[in-house]
Amino acid sequence: MIILIISFTFLSVPEHSRVILSGGAFSSYKGEPENLFWNPAGIGGEGYLSSSYNYSGVTYGCLGMVKQRSQFHFGIGLQSLYSGDMKKTSPEGELLGEFSYYSLIPIASVTYNWNGLSVGGKLLIPYVNTDTYHSYGVGMDVGLLYEVNKEITLSFYGRNIGRQIKGFVESKENLPAEFRIGSLYKRNKLGFSLEYSFSFGPAGSIIYGFNDWFDLTMGYNNGIRDKNSGNGLSVIDGGSMGVRFYYKKIIIDIGSVFYGPLGIGKTIAIGYGG
Repeated sequence: MIILIISFTFLSVPEHSRVILSGGAFSSYKGEPENLFWNPAGIGGEGYLSSSYNYSGVTYGCLGMVKQRSQFHFGIGLQSLYSGDMKKTSPEGELLGEFSYYSLIPIASVTYNWNGLSVGGKLLIPYVNTDTYHSYGVGMDVGLLYEVNKEITLSFYGRNIGRQIKGFVESKENLPAEFRIGSLYKRNKLGFSLEYSFSFGPAGSIIYGFNDWFDLTMGYNNGIRDKNSGNGLSVIDGGSMGVRFYYKKIIIDIGSVFYGPLGIGKTIAIGYGG
């Protein structure tokens, strides 16, 4: 896991339950406040968001708010990561105690909508701290959405475009940039999305609304590849399933991501707004 800190690879993991349960294939959804934590071109509505995701003892979280002003949507938020207690060992394998690390990432987004075109940008400032070292950087996300018609939307999304300002130990690295192209077919209560990520591969999702208070989401994420090891190991890879409940202005997402022998990730989110 220490590699995830040094290279800021954890920035590649989705933060909000809605995006996680969609396998990341959420970039082409328009008018969604949850896109504050994904493709900024897709931000819409107004409201408050919170989400928590736990995998293998590591907890991701996010809090945010979206407001609309004319053809613009503005959002601010805070993403976080906490490792829990981890064992510290010497090069010889001797136990030296425990340590933990955490990250805080303030974000600010703006989206402009014009007819069938939406463009968005997001500023992020990741900060990581352990008991000995700390690092910070600056980056941005950019997105573009185009509605071909009422049923089909196309998207482009560039993530984590930036660099460490202070290296974790000595060296500074670029943030783990990712570029995604996607499409969404949405008709009545069904949304079917396909995306391709450079360099993480394909992802897909199906969101079906059974009625006014219940949705089912299924997704697949090709994974976050451990490129540092050079062995092609897929460290986060799997299918997902979750449900969404609506009650007046309250929205709740609950679900899991299945990593086979690596275990199950669990996520829950609560939102409020219109």
